[in-house]
Amino acid sequence: MEKISVLMSIYNKEKKEYFRQSIESLLKQEYPFDEIVLVIDGPLPKDLYEEIETQKSLLKDKLVLVKNKENLGLAKSLNIGIRYCKNEYIARMDTDDISLPYRFRIQLDFLKKNPGYSLVGAWYDIYDENMKNYISTRKVPETFEEIKKFAKKRTPINHPTIMFKKSDILKIGGYPENVGRFEDWGLALKLIKNNMLIYNIPISVLHFRSSIEQMLRRGGIPYLIEEMSVLYKFKEAGFFSNLDFYRNILVRTPIRVLPKSIRYEIYKRFIWKNDIF
Repeated sequence: MEKISVLMSIYNKEKKEYFRQSIESLLKQEYPFDEIVLVIDGPLPKDLYEEIETQKSLLKDKLVLVKNKENLGLAKSLNIGIRYCKNEYIARMDTDDISLPYRFRIQLDFLKKNPGYSLVGAWYDIYDENMKNYISTRKVPETFEEIKKFAKKRTPINHPTIMFKKSDILKIGGYPENVGRFEDWGLALKLIKNNMLIYNIPISVLHFRSSIEQMLRRGGIPYLIEEMSVLYKFKEAGFFSNLDFYRNILVRTPIRVLPKSIRYEIYKRFIWKNDIF
């Protein structure tokens, strides 16, 4: 029986009740995990520490805690966590989302039946912050050829849904650590450049928590400048053509400078539903 490591990272902005719900969803998996590697990315509030200790007392050796002295960001934390994972198959999970019970079973089944693939993702259903109201489903392209084309304009994977082979991710040096908040897009582009195969199962395997706060992090001039810098790095690395680069800048700029409430409505009504840019 193949064993699965679950890779998570938590930082000081997370909420203990969301983290608890996330862990509970993992315990309901039809195919059980072997371990959860939780990277604590810098100091946390007291209530989060207490919740982690509660989960540690319940999960015991199945919960492996890795502590960063300071906040290093998601990419660096995940690269650290990968090396603590003892199994070849690693499932990513965010500390505020909910994996559906069949997720690990169908993803591991795919990787076992298709050994040439390095990573498998899927769709996810987007809900409001309280996980009460369904908003839309983010559908990503299925086949590797479709994924390569889509990756020119937007990340072709839903990061919280992915399962990958540890050995293949280590071969390409793990997540890129110089692309800010775009580590998932960068990982997909590194795999594509090395002709390592990606597949997205065309069903939803996760409930994704969305909020106005999330839109705050995806807009404003500082975010736009960071985004332009990352897109330029992708171009310089040979992931993008000049045309791809300028097309991305042209499409993304208006969205980033809109007020957060309007930006949220655009994401909710158009971008999440239609996967534009």
